[in-house]
Amino acid sequence: MKFKNAALILIILALGVTGFYMKNRAVTFVSAYFKPSTDDPIPTVRAMAKAYTLQVGAGGELTGLEMKQVQAPRIPRGSLKIAWIEKEGTIVPAGVPIVRFDNSDALLNLQQNQNTVATYESRISKSREDGRSQEEVFRIDRNAAELDLNFSERQIREDEEIFSRWEIEESIMSAALAKYKKGNIERKSTLNRTLSDADLKILGIESQKAAAEVKLAQQTLSSLEVASPVAGVVLYKRIGWGQMVGVGTEVWPGMPLLEIADLDKFQGKLNVLESDIAGIEPGKKVRVDLHSFPGYQVTGTVTKVATAAQQFNRDDPRKYFVCDVVLDVPLDMMQRLKPGMKIRGEIQIASRENSIVQPKSALIKKGSEFIVFVKKDDKYVERKVRIVDGDYAFYLVEGVKGGEEVCLQHPFEKQKLRLPDFSAPSPATQGRRFTVVFG
Repeated sequence: MKFKNAALILIILALGVTGFYMKNRAVTFVSAYFKPSTDDPIPTVRAMAKAYTLQVGAGGELTGLEMKQVQAPRIPRGSLKIAWIEKEGTIVPAGVPIVRFDNSDALLNLQQNQNTVATYESRISKSREDGRSQEEVFRIDRNAAELDLNFSERQIREDEEIFSRWEIEESIMSAALAKYKKGNIERKSTLNRTLSDADLKILGIESQKAAAEVKLAQQTLSSLEVASPVAGVVLYKRIGWGQMVGVGTEVWPGMPLLEIADLDKFQGKLNVLESDIAGIEPGKKVRVDLHSFPGYQVTGTVTKVATAAQQFNRDDPRKYFVCDVVLDVPLDMMQRLKPGMKIRGEIQIASRENSIVQPKSALIKKGSEFIVFVKKDDKYVERKVRIVDGDYAFYLVEGVKGGEEVCLQHPFEKQKLRLPDFSAPSPATQGRRFTVVFG
């Protein structure tokens, strides 16, 4: 019994001594175990500058071959008469003539205007020669008047003791008359030059008008042969009361004559959600997946965007903008496509080089601006950023450089669960739905 009590006392003493020497390590261990979660390391993400493509997804269907319309040439005036037209159903290559118009009226008009130009050129030449001849006559008269004036001035009688009053007055009047004749000739010469110049200007204007008519006639002649804009099948169009175009048909400038069914392009329609339409315009590239041929993709271009959204299903409140697209399809695949086939397209609306994309949790609203915290060594530096674009999960920002570490939460505040302020306006980029493809 005494032995058990002694052993118990020794164990208690050993534990006491061990606890005394290990108390510092124990305090550190317990403190670390019960350390608050707010002192945990702040999660960060390294910003990487990459090229990206911004895409909007949309569903739709194929509608048929692309039809290229062929119109009558837009001549300045008058109607046209078809002299020859390619047969309907003919497969023609691009650039081959498919319609020729009667050129007899255009040739006659060209000849008449060319004759008019030649006439005005002759009249201008004659007017110049007449002007030079008349100017020479005035020059001779002016020289004669100058000689007469000099003679009259030398013959003026001034000595009243030698000459009579009548002789003195007569000499003075003769000199004045000679001076008047010289001035009159100079005025007539100036007036003649002015009239000749005005006549030449009028003839020049009329000649230019006739030359413009010649140019229009030449343009009309050069446009009387219409070539096929693309390779495809010729299809006639009806013009008024079901009449088909043909040889001898009289048409007016700009009137639709034919359609060429392009054998290399297929048309389709994509229905884009109203919230995703921003940035979509004619000319944007599109990549399309065909539901009937899994894994097969074709590329194309947006050709038209509807001006108003429409609701397709009354049970679905969402509205869509219909976008017409033209797809580049190989000839072997063209024969397998049918109008009405379902498609899924990705429309490329933007692309940027060296862009930074950050999760939305990394951006913190401060007043009317957005900031992020960048980790440098053991410090967190506040940095103002600008939102360029965004989606449900991320923002495309400016103000952060590639390689920097960005905090995913505020490093100096406790993370609390807060309900969103539904009355506050959201950023312009909020709620857009698109796909970002990194290069």
